[in-house]
Amino acid sequence: MLEDRRRFNRRIVVLGVLIVALIICIVFYDMRSNVFSLAQPPASYYPTLTNSAILQNWLPKSSYQYTISQIDNYLKSNNIHASSMTIKGSVTINEINGGSYDFTLLLEPQNQVYHVSVKISNSSGIISTTVSIGS
Repeated sequence: MLEDRRRFNRRIVVLGVLIVALIICIVFYDMRSNVFSLAQPPASYYPTLTNSAILQNWLPKSSYQYTISQIDNYLKSNNIHASSMTIKGSVTINEINGGSYDFTLLLEPQNQVYHVSVKISNSSGIISTTVSIGS
């Protein structure tokens, strides 16, 4: 009976040591885990193009995306805040400027008008796009 009591006490001691080790592991894990939340991207600065289909019908997809990003970069670098952009009129092809696609961009709510010229060149299947923006 004394032997059974010792076994029981050993099991209780081993169980207590395992519980203490588990608590220590949980505390260390909690201390080492990242308490910071994931970084969220900032709210978009860029205004939306309300009638984008007009421009998408004229430009290849990659050139369209590049053109929009260049317009956004221009607005940001010149600190021009707009809520939306609209293509005023239609897109025309300027043969004098090497076949560039020209259009007028209207920014709201300022009613500012910008003339945009997009020149696309295709060299051995590699499309290159140049965007010029002026008031």
